[in-house]
Amino acid sequence: MVGNGRLGTLACVMALVVGCGESRTTDADAAIVIDLDGAMLDAGQDAGPPSNIGAACSDESTATDCTGGADTCIADPDYFPDGYCTLECGSDEDCGEGGICSDFFGPSFCVDACDAAGTDQCRDGQGCTLDHPMLPLPFCLGGGCEEDRECPEGLRCDPDGGDLGEGNCYDPTASIGEPCEDESACPMSALCLSEALGGWPSGACIATGCDPAASGSCGADAHCLPSAGGGGGLCVDACATAEDCRAGYTCRGTSTYPDRLTCQPACSDADCTAGRVCNEVLGTCDDPFPAGQLGAQCSRFGGGMPCTGGTCYSEGQTGYPGAYCAFEGCNVGDDTTCPDDGVCIAATEAGEPNVCFKRCAVSTDCRDGYTCRDVDGEGEGTVGACTPQCTATMQCANRDRGFTCDVASGLCVRAEG
Repeated sequence: MVGNGRLGTLACVMALVVGCGESRTTDADAAIVIDLDGAMLDAGQDAGPPSNIGAACSDESTATDCTGGADTCIADPDYFPDGYCTLECGSDEDCGEGGICSDFFGPSFCVDACDAAGTDQCRDGQGCTLDHPMLPLPFCLGGGCEEDRECPEGLRCDPDGGDLGEGNCYDPTASIGEPCEDESACPMSALCLSEALGGWPSGACIATGCDPAASGSCGADAHCLPSAGGGGGLCVDACATAEDCRAGYTCRGTSTYPDRLTCQPACSDADCTAGRVCNEVLGTCDDPFPAGQLGAQCSRFGGGMPCTGGTCYSEGQTGYPGAYCAFEGCNVGDDTTCPDDGVCIAATEAGEPNVCFKRCAVSTDCRDGYTCRDVDGEGEGTVGACTPQCTATMQCANRDRGFTCDVASGLCVRAEG
């Protein structure tokens, strides 16, 4: 059985050891967090008829769409695409009959409860999540389905699909390797490695859950390749020659399984869509990398400090003081493959991409918390790269969360205890 979903795409695919796209700006193991600052729209409603938790709503009609204590509309495009009436809560009692209080998405709010073993319990466009250790009880989640009639013409519903078992629509005529923007263009139990998230030109349907050690576990038209992050393998479109692959892809094996030839990204700018450009070293598509970003402070979650087209090395995951905007995918010795006049540094682990760092001659060229390390062996004043070297905890952006400067490594680390 293979799995799919919005949550699983980056976690398992970005670690693929077969020429995957850049590491993007999303935590592979991060919990789902809905930005309630922009998604929750308070109607200011008081008492009234019984709450209709889970009903569709919009900011213009919250007061009429959401009744009773359900005075808030969550308008999240991924998990509640047509809105979701709810209210903040401290316990299940706050949610009334048929509702439960869940903090799975961050802040606690009421969701519409359901029975994972039942059928057709949620409104159209929603599905009942499966029993899950992270969930107190199953509930109706948006972006799902329970019956074929809820899917567009030609598609069918897999009621057990989706990130949390909320169901998803799929194309029964599709196959692994076909282009996609989401799972609805893929076969049952497959997921879409979209160009926007994974960089694969025009996206590609793949599947998870196969056993890399078992030859043929993906069927006749795909091969199982290991994920560097563990947790099983990925089914990728099989090929014999490059002619078997669609535009933007080439046929090649991996260092672990050189005989398992699969269609891997090998783009040109013409293969990329939506204004993206090709990183010819990785073969993947990404947003253009603006000048002035390399080496700058950044945030994986926006906040006015983007790392567009690059990879934000967060302080929490990498220890880089205040985070660091880098560019993955370059050729060592050819700095023209770096944007922003950067310097290409060799990867420290096998299978990882080489990385572009901010160029420097002396440490004053680098921001606070970083130093200029010699790259060409000619000493200070020649070619260097701005790399982490904190000297004080004040340089750690997460010091209020217990991070301190480890001067020996130059990284900000969480204090033990």
